Amino acid sequence: MGVGSVGLSSIDGMIQGVNYASAAAGILSSSGSEMGMHVSLTQQVQQVEDTYEQLALALGEAAIVDLFKRSVFFVSIGSNDFIHYYLRDVSGVQMHYLPWEFNQLLVNSVRQEIKESSFDMVTSSSGFLQVVFNLLLGG
Repeated sequence: MGVGSVGLSSIDGMIQGVNYASAAAGILSSSGSEMGMHVSLTQQVQQVEDTYEQLALALGEAAIVDLFKRSVFFVSIGSNDFIHYYLRDVSGVQMHYLPWEFNQLLVNSVRQEIKESSFDMVTSSSGFLQVVFNLLLGG
């Protein structure tokens, strides 16, 4: 699937690529909430699952498995967790985690989110998930 904002109303558009980005989103659901509306990582993973189901209904499971085999999934998330949640010490989080411990919390949270999703079952069972995690961890 390509990169670009494509409306989910068009099957042809979804085949070209879907962008589930949310500017204020973080790995942790609470990250970015003070900045207003945002789509959390959990919600974005659900959107991927919903897209897969819509495509499978329209084109058939075999076609979608082939499409996903040829797709690259790019996930860039994490900067808001550090910048707006950790560094601003929202909810006193710095009392509970050193920076490297918070980093591990974020990485483990992403792994767990993907692992618990049906998206992971669909992709890893066929051995074709390609994910690039670009965790911008402040700096």
